[in-house]
Amino acid sequence: MPAVIPTFLLLGLLTLAAAFARAAPSAAELALQENRMRAELVASGTNVARLFALADVCHELGVTGDKQAVTRAEGYLRLLLALSPTNGPAVALLGSVFTMKGRDAFWPTTQLKLVREGNALMDQGVGFAPDDIQTRCIRALNNAHMPDFLGRVDLVRADLAWLWERIDREAARFTPTARQKTALHWGRQLLRLGKPEDAREVWTRGAMFPPENEVTRELLAEIAKLR
Repeated sequence: MPAVIPTFLLLGLLTLAAAFARAAPSAAELALQENRMRAELVASGTNVARLFALADVCHELGVTGDKQAVTRAEGYLRLLLALSPTNGPAVALLGSVFTMKGRDAFWPTTQLKLVREGNALMDQGVGFAPDDIQTRCIRALNNAHMPDFLGRVDLVRADLAWLWERIDREAARFTPTARQKTALHWGRQLLRLGKPEDAREVWTRGAMFPPENEVTRELLAEIAKLR
């Protein structure tokens, strides 16, 4: 393996972590959510929905750099998958957790191993639930930040095109941030494919999605670069 790969991998992982952090709730807000959800789990019992919600909050805390939250997210997902082994969103989210473990690993070889394991899990999750928007969003918005040498570009383009086509028909199944980030990354892929006007159209529409936030500003910045 060429020696340059670990450097590119590290840069890609840092980009991934920074990009996930944009437009996210603060660490303090996420910690409060986790505590409330854990209390509900104790009071009302364990089920798939509660475990996924807890894992999702811990995943977002992990994005802020909280390594212990990454470990907790994995723990909740392992419990969930013991109850529902073919749960597509949970398997995909576990894959994203693995990429964060790769981000936090010290050795480049370990980073690469964990990222590849995470990608394999995200692929497995989409295999379990190919028509589930949440599962596709997890993989697309994670893999959009992967370095090209990992070979995910065509898959990212297919996922983003699939998601963009469904935003019209099933907008209520997308979170506001997922709609905006899908527009941002799909436009970037269109630009890479030599389709600047198509990219402009996607970014313009994405910038109109509420609410206005950091992703909106990124969309407007991309449009400005085309002028």
